[in-house]
Amino acid sequence: MRLTMNDSRWSTLLRGALVTLFSIFVLSFITLILSGIWGKDMTDASYTPASGKPSKAHLVFYTGTMPFLTIFWAALDIGFASLSSLSPVHALVSSIILLCGWLIQFSIWMKCEVQAPNMSESFQGVMWCPNAQLSSHKNGAGSFGDARSWIGLVIVVAVFIYMVLAAVSVSRNRKAARTSLPYRKDPERQLQSMSS
Repeated sequence: MRLTMNDSRWSTLLRGALVTLFSIFVLSFITLILSGIWGKDMTDASYTPASGKPSKAHLVFYTGTMPFLTIFWAALDIGFASLSSLSPVHALVSSIILLCGWLIQFSIWMKCEVQAPNMSESFQGVMWCPNAQLSSHKNGAGSFGDARSWIGLVIVVAVFIYMVLAAVSVSRNRKAARTSLPYRKDPERQLQSMSS
């Protein structure tokens, strides 16, 4: 499978989009690994928060949903690019949806894992956070949770860059489409082409 860099719909932006897309794929994979380590630390811990230990299903949903969806999405887009069928419009729409998902995921992770442990003891936490009522920095779980949260921010930025590249490509394509059909703007040329 060979990636072709001559897709005219992307003009000169395809190489940057592919580098960004591959970076998103790798970062999501790293985040998924960190999520697994963090989840194992949370379930194997000798302490039990007041709200009870989170179930494995809760941890998988909480930590792995966006990284897994992002890996799937990035693999599809890389596959489309290798077949020269990655549309900038598809890339733009899917990256907007993915960016919204990552912004929500990053906000949840920051609230539950970075802000909550640093607040006062009276802070009860959000009850749907797996580490509610618990200092997540016990047994090393906090360091993996913090790393995952900050990598989530880098993924948000990378998806935003990918979205901007796709938006610029869509804009250039629309501008090129408008200028390639000059008779739309010039009624005399339109009449001449009809009479020929």
